[in-house]
Amino acid sequence: MSRPANPELPNRILAAAEEIVAAEGHHSLNMRVLAKKVGITATTIYNYFKDKDNLLLQLEVRIAENLNDRIRHIDPALDPAQYLYEFGVIYLDFAKENPRLYRLYMESEVCVDEHGCIMRTDENYKQLYFPYYAARNTLERHAGKYTPEVGATLGWVLLHGFASLMSSGRLQPAEGQTLEELREQFFRFYITL
Repeated sequence: MSRPANPELPNRILAAAEEIVAAEGHHSLNMRVLAKKVGITATTIYNYFKDKDNLLLQLEVRIAENLNDRIRHIDPALDPAQYLYEFGVIYLDFAKENPRLYRLYMESEVCVDEHGCIMRTDENYKQLYFPYYAARNTLERHAGKYTPEVGATLGWVLLHGFASLMSSGRLQPAEGQTLEELREQFFRFYITL
């Protein structure tokens, strides 16, 4: 990769990629279409991103930072249960508002080591896993049933599963129940971890 001549171009490329992924999903991202949308050649993209996978990873970081910024606005002085409730609302709202971006961020493959564990040395790890650590730090203030590590993992699994089902349109409330009622019941359960 040569040194980028235009420091604003990577952001423009990522913004255009985000628009495409938000509208059509990450599997529809085509470098030629992306380049045309930005007004550059496809080759120019590779001056800023090693390959399509690198561009998608940087887009995931951009998406994660969007969610993380929302989470950072939660008052850390809140009671842990209220903090987790606010956290969950933000997380689910993000997934509902951005279903295709959420899927790229949360459901695309990640790099794993030989034991199948996520590689924590990656420079983007902190941005990509900020929601987990925000919940874990809150649980450290909460005398729950589980250690903060286990509670955060279980809570994240529950929240992610609910968000994935909701954003895909596959979440079906019980007969006579609205989706909003199911969501509120989920939060009451979720904050008891």
